[in-house]
Amino acid sequence: MGVNFRPIGLPGNNYSQDEESQFRRNLETYLLEISSAVNSSESANEGAASPASKRESLLLRPYSGNFPLSLGLRFGPGVTAVVDTTAKSIHYTGHRLVKLQPSVTTDLEYIIGGSDGDVITLMAFSDDTDVTLKETGAGANSIKLTTSTVVIDDAHDNVTLIRSGVVWVEIARALH
Repeated sequence: MGVNFRPIGLPGNNYSQDEESQFRRNLETYLLEISSAVNSSESANEGAASPASKRESLLLRPYSGNFPLSLGLRFGPGVTAVVDTTAKSIHYTGHRLVKLQPSVTTDLEYIIGGSDGDVITLMAFSDDTDVTLKETGAGANSIKLTTSTVVIDDAHDNVTLIRSGVVWVEIARALH
């Protein structure tokens, strides 16, 4: 069961007690709907999701050492991924947002390292980036995609993956 976004009207500047009570009831109803959706969620592989995974899905974690994001994305050393063209892989460094190197045309089939639940977003910051993510099966450090390949070749194209067991599973993509 999905939960659709719906704006909850805020009381005006000179709101009455009734308007505030209505706002609180609307907010409580919406939160209960979200809670119900989370509680009935299922995992992709094993049916009902565990309470721990449901709780984790509601937590906001920083995307890098440069949190909070409201100050703008800043990049320091170590967040540019250098794709090993022979092994068709990158090493997970713990950064959640990783810039893919420009001026290289290559395939990416493995992300080496990481622990269960780690999240990484691979993003092109230049139109000169040309990396093709390829699904490689269920082996250690492999990538599982919703399609067999994803081409990241325009500025700001990105794919987000989560480490699940020994594989990296796609959870979102935005291609521009």
